[in-house]
Amino acid sequence: MLTLASKLKRDDGLKGSRTSASTSDSTRRVSVRDKLLVKEVAELEANLPCTCKVHF
Repeated sequence: MLTLASKLKRDDGLKGSRTSASTSDSTRRVSVRDKLLVKEVAELEANLPCTCKVHF
């Protein structure tokens, strides 16, 4: 999880900050959680053996 958080910060740094000052802290937390989940799922699917499946 810490690795994903650092990747997300690095990606956001390259793209520039897109969060506005009016965005609430709770909305930002949800957004970060969703982004991390998407990255984690992609990483999980890439590392699964061919005998395993993931259903969401």
